[in-house]
Amino acid sequence: MEEPIAFDMLSELTTSLTEAGGEITSEPMVEPQMGNSRADFLIDARFSDAPFKLVIEAKRSAFPRDVREAIWQLKRYIAAMPLGNARVLPY
Repeated sequence: MEEPIAFDMLSELTTSLTEAGGEITSEPMVEPQMGNSRADFLIDARFSDAPFKLVIEAKRSAFPRDVREAIWQLKRYIAAMPLGNARVLPY
């Protein structure tokens, strides 16, 4: 994804998360490839004192087959992530 567009979308997402009562506990990171997959960003967040790791794939628009592929890519990425104490959510 084009970086300026992705960062604009990321800014809107983090604003929405904080307005919904969440707390962003780290700066969003551009995530390197893990295994044979990658995500656009990772965000550490906290909702109701529960830690979450949001795995983000940013798309401005997509056909259904592209969405399906993005979901599979996120699942592969999450499966390759090291286990931690935060719940991992694809977004």
